[in-house]
Amino acid sequence: MSKNEKIFKIAIVGNKGVGKTSFLSICNPSKHHKEDCFVIPKTLGQTDFKIKIFKINNRDDEKRNNSILSESFCVILMFDMSQRNNFVSLLEWIIYIIDNVKFEGWVYVLGNYPENKNFLCTTQDEVKTFLKLKTQKADFYEIGNKNKEEKLSLIDSLIKKTAADYEKYMKDKKNCSIF
Repeated sequence: MSKNEKIFKIAIVGNKGVGKTSFLSICNPSKHHKEDCFVIPKTLGQTDFKIKIFKINNRDDEKRNNSILSESFCVILMFDMSQRNNFVSLLEWIIYIIDNVKFEGWVYVLGNYPENKNFLCTTQDEVKTFLKLKTQKADFYEIGNKNKEEKLSLIDSLIKKTAADYEKYMKDKKNCSIF
């Protein structure tokens, strides 16, 4: 990696077993992740940034989590819509990220579920209602019924949207001067 290479960090958080690794492995299946860090090819999102996505599986390691979240420009929060306790955990994650860590970036919530959608314990409306109460900078997507190409397309669009927001943020930051 060159000294001037821009690194764009994204955090993906959620309980163990909700599909974070499976979701990310479709981006770059030939690359093995190291220490819960995935490097995303620049072809996804077509950015000038090297994109690294860091996994957070629990809230126990606050020092590591706070470090990752404070350096990330967006958070992908994943949960299993077929388990009610995962929805409760989603609420706890959002409170942790927004209230405790004071994260101010964009939050993408991805609801995953098994093939049989008849067993969902959480609705889109429940998730969207809670998100509106906590932050205006959040979007919700159901991914359980999407195939590999649709998931790649979603990741691509999330990266493009976030990269555009990041570039605007950096430009505004550069144009602002306190002197």
